[in-house]
Amino acid sequence: MNGLARDHVAGELIALADLGRVPAGLSAVLRSPRSAEHEALLASLTPAEWTDLVELAIRQGVGPQLPPEIAQNVPAPARARLEERVAAAVERVRRYREEFLNLAAAVEPQGVEIVGLKGIHLALGVYPPSVLREMADIDVLVRRNDIEAVEAAAHELGFESRPDSVERRGHHLDPLSKPGASLEIHWQLAEPGEPPTAPPGSLWPDVRPLAGGGNVFGLAPEDALIHVGAHATYSHHLEQGMRPICDIRALITAPSGDGLDWDRVVSRALEWNAGRCVVIGLILARDLLAAKVPPEVIARLGGPPPAAVTSAAMGQVFGQKTETHRISSAAGQLLAGSSPLARLRNVFQRVKLPSEQIAAMYPNWSRGTSLLQAWVMMRRGRVLVKRYGWILMRTAIRPQSPEARHVARRNALRSWISNGDPA
Repeated sequence: MNGLARDHVAGELIALADLGRVPAGLSAVLRSPRSAEHEALLASLTPAEWTDLVELAIRQGVGPQLPPEIAQNVPAPARARLEERVAAAVERVRRYREEFLNLAAAVEPQGVEIVGLKGIHLALGVYPPSVLREMADIDVLVRRNDIEAVEAAAHELGFESRPDSVERRGHHLDPLSKPGASLEIHWQLAEPGEPPTAPPGSLWPDVRPLAGGGNVFGLAPEDALIHVGAHATYSHHLEQGMRPICDIRALITAPSGDGLDWDRVVSRALEWNAGRCVVIGLILARDLLAAKVPPEVIARLGGPPPAAVTSAAMGQVFGQKTETHRISSAAGQLLAGSSPLARLRNVFQRVKLPSEQIAAMYPNWSRGTSLLQAWVMMRRGRVLVKRYGWILMRTAIRPQSPEARHVARRNALRSWISNGDPA
């Protein structure tokens, strides 16, 4: 059981020997507290390895979270690149905070409340001021009957829609963008049927005020932890690297200063079909970053995953992205060892759009028009084949390629999260 503890509930599942020197070094740098073993590893890193560590941190969006004291170990070119990335991140966070608060102020006279999700919430309400949390866009949650008002306000602020008929939109509007900022307006946390399956109404009673506005809120820390865990593991297959793992550690360490209610985490995660998502996130935060996770929480959520799933998770966190990261989960599962009928069902489910989304895309057509639905499926199928067909075919005929291994890891994660089967 190389690198795996005998006690799968109380002990660490991931050891330094499992990672490789540069990923282990990144884990050690971000870890608090560090063991003597971690300190020894950092002391042994070569200048070239420090450069690779910085590059890995930048790719994964945690460059600004590297502690200042490592600067003396990092070669000058890598140090300059890190400083440049931090400066850009500072400006981006400032700009996104301003856009977020402007949007909230624009709808406040109408009595509309806005919840910041993921990056904007974590940056403003969870991480301490001394830690900069990078973000790629602004995600907000609003009540379903406030969607039109918030979208109209966003347009008034210069945001424009970027419609994409290829992507499913069962939980947020098409992304909006303007020079220097992107925005997603959600009415629920995830696609219907995908974790976390939280009814939107269950979130609002427990939201917490965020600094900066009377109608600006963040999720309760327990709900945010479940959302971050599910989004990282199920929606993004851990391809975002260490950033969401740092987020989970931050939520555990400083959830608004009043402690995390682990009973609530367990009950909500199980209720929202996100138990295994949360387990993976907690184990990674515990083993890689020394987050304090009560052993009984892992057990109550169903226990840790099999070694093969843990290995797949680590490969996703630290493995280099291949072109296949653009392939959707449903498309990637076409390469899994399922029956032809199951594969055909996957194709149909991927190509078919929810009727509500079709109605939003074509408001002048009747929602129940079967002709419109068939036309959308044909159009969407053609776009998907054009976008993914060559990648999928190339991956299928090269089962030992990095792309094929990438898809296999994703499938192993998705299969275990969905039904407890690591295959």
